[in-house]
Amino acid sequence: MADEKSGGRKRPRKPECFPSSSDDWFNEDALDEMQKLQSRREAEATNYRLAGKCRTMTVGTALVTCLNIGIDPPDQPKAPPCAKLHCWFDPSSCIPGEALKRIGERLQAQYEFWHPRSRYKLLLDPTVSQLHSHLTELRRLGDKKRLLIHYNGHGVPRPSVNGELWCFNKSYTKYIPVSVYEVQSWVGVDKFGYSLPSLYVLDCSNAERVIDSFRSFASKRQKHAAMQLDRHQHVPQPHQRHHNHPLGGAEHTESGRPRAATVDLMYQQALRGIAADIKHHPHNGAAGGSHRSTRSTYDEKGGGGPSPTPTPTTTHRRRRGGGGGGGGGDREFGEAMFLAACSSHETLSNHKDLPADLFTCCLTTPVKAALWHMITTNHASRRMYGWSTRLIEAIPGLDHGHHRGTLFGELHWALVSILETIAYDTLPHPLFSKLFRRDSVVAALFRNFILATRVLGSLDLHPASVPPLPHFRIRHHRAWKSWDAVMHDAMHQISAYAHARHHPQPSLRYLSSNGLRPGAATPGGGGASGGREASLSFFDDQVTAVRVWLRNPRPRRPWPIELPVLMQLMLSAKHRGMAVALLARLCERGADTCIEIIKVGIYPYLLKLLHRPAEGLCRPLTTIWCHIIALDTSCRRDLVEAKHIAFFVARARALHRKLVAAPAPASPR
Repeated sequence: MADEKSGGRKRPRKPECFPSSSDDWFNEDALDEMQKLQSRREAEATNYRLAGKCRTMTVGTALVTCLNIGIDPPDQPKAPPCAKLHCWFDPSSCIPGEALKRIGERLQAQYEFWHPRSRYKLLLDPTVSQLHSHLTELRRLGDKKRLLIHYNGHGVPRPSVNGELWCFNKSYTKYIPVSVYEVQSWVGVDKFGYSLPSLYVLDCSNAERVIDSFRSFASKRQKHAAMQLDRHQHVPQPHQRHHNHPLGGAEHTESGRPRAATVDLMYQQALRGIAADIKHHPHNGAAGGSHRSTRSTYDEKGGGGPSPTPTPTTTHRRRRGGGGGGGGGDREFGEAMFLAACSSHETLSNHKDLPADLFTCCLTTPVKAALWHMITTNHASRRMYGWSTRLIEAIPGLDHGHHRGTLFGELHWALVSILETIAYDTLPHPLFSKLFRRDSVVAALFRNFILATRVLGSLDLHPASVPPLPHFRIRHHRAWKSWDAVMHDAMHQISAYAHARHHPQPSLRYLSSNGLRPGAATPGGGGASGGREASLSFFDDQVTAVRVWLRNPRPRRPWPIELPVLMQLMLSAKHRGMAVALLARLCERGADTCIEIIKVGIYPYLLKLLHRPAEGLCRPLTTIWCHIIALDTSCRRDLVEAKHIAFFVARARALHRKLVAAPAPASPR
């Protein structure tokens, strides 16, 4: 009978949290289930909204370059032809001292491109005493904020099995080992033995040995600090304890000292209680383990409290995980992070067509490194189109950095969007927020590390990191196909631009070989159409993909993968209106999609848009904020503190004026 009334079609099944009939609306169990679901969603949205406010800053950078130009290390002899370029500079073009200085200046300029306000210390072939004095000075000036230590060890022996790095003596006649334990002390350790905020970039062979030694030394240091804390802590005797004392029920030795379980309890209480001395450490949420362990042990505020009850959104994210990048392990590192060029048993590539410091190039100049790697490894494209690495220097806007009006700026913009999309799709949300939404320097380096994972992976190298990332899923993500298409499109335009500089009227053979039609514009002013700026179709394609997802009544994914791309589009005045309109339509798809918009980090930008919104943004912004407030009522405090209530008051007055000016409906006869 039900099928006959519905025309032979089955009625869609209602969610279990909603009542099945009108009589069940008064069922207390159904109402309780609805309230629990709403509470879980609100708690999840609140946690990730507050996590976006936990900002840190990298205040000091030490660039340690141990190259010793002209002398190969004893365990890494370099037979020509071999890699020569360091920071895109050939040291054989001038005397060793001048070459070392130029390489150091170029390395500092590459880091200043990402963070110009940091305090830089350039250490060129340093001695142990110079390394000690500069690191301790950076920690003293930086207090407890993050420090960045870049180590280039291409001119010294590889790290030893015990994790020792190498420097020079004063006369530069011997290699002097530097223990990782000493580096830990110089960079900074708190009273509990945990490392202060720091980020180590290791560009050398067997780089993961340093990470293993750091873990071992840090674990011993923390155990020693716990013993010292227990020794100086006053523990009353069992007969003197109050029955409500937190240690009252523990077992003790004959001397009155608590056993191991009680020592651990005291240590945990001391960690939580002394907030005035040190800040909370995210040990309980460090990377490592599976996605499921991340959800149960990681607290966005930095502690180890319980996470919200899983919702369908988080359950989908768990199923999507697998393989690294979680939380709950590697507590020994404290607030230290690592980016290593290869694993503990690998030697860096010495390919003659690639830079010697390819890992550093991927981290500091990702667009140039990706194009260089594509040209040198893709022999078919080199033979078919005649591409060479000299074309990279002809990219329009190469000297203008992040300016999006140039071809290089669009390439950089597209690469940032693709790398964040890969990170958002492969990492659990707490780790994604920790790495990409708190510190701009950490976000840039870990984002470019994803590119280094792919580039070095093609050379059979496996870069390591702390927190660990799922390398297999990153290397085989489907978003790389979009980046390959973007690079090929850009190289065709660069070829046309370089050809137009020497041939104002391109030949018919040249146009056909580069996929251009006769009379088409060439970048830089060539062609019959008068010269039109080069542009990429990447963002138009991504917007089309989001629109296709919106037209699908039952998409395969509960939210589109292109959410990080929409966030990048919001930063451009040209595409902001289209991005906000799409976000408004996404919010209308349900609470889970709205939560994902908050998780990806768009919330701060939506808050800024309320200050002076353009004329066409008022309606979609109102729609978005209505859904956000309905999901998370605590965000009203942000609106009041930022004085954005005026936006909603103006919208209400405009609506009131429209209703007053509307003609009255005709009365029925």
